[in-house]
Amino acid sequence: MKVEDPSIRMKTQKSKTSTFSNNKLPKGCLEDDRWHRIVIPTFIWWVAHQKNPWEISEAEALVALQYIWSAAYGKVIPYMITLDNPVFKNASFFIIFLLLITEQTYF
Repeated sequence: MKVEDPSIRMKTQKSKTSTFSNNKLPKGCLEDDRWHRIVIPTFIWWVAHQKNPWEISEAEALVALQYIWSAAYGKVIPYMITLDNPVFKNASFFIIFLLLITEQTYF
């Protein structure tokens, strides 16, 4: 009977689910730096202009991000954003990071 060390298995599983990487974004979206110049700043602007950024639903954020993506890339890189794909995860990571920094700075 083979016995595995559970700490090794857990480390492997954790690293797969908790990484954010631009390498996982759709091919071509980093060209012309649109991701960093247009998509992320516009998404941040959208979040900042909501009544309460801490209470934005995933559905609202998904619709906003899809609209931003379509405006930035149009037919050049057609892409359907979902809650579990790299576009939503990476953009959400930026928002969460900025909200936490802002909270620590102003509160």
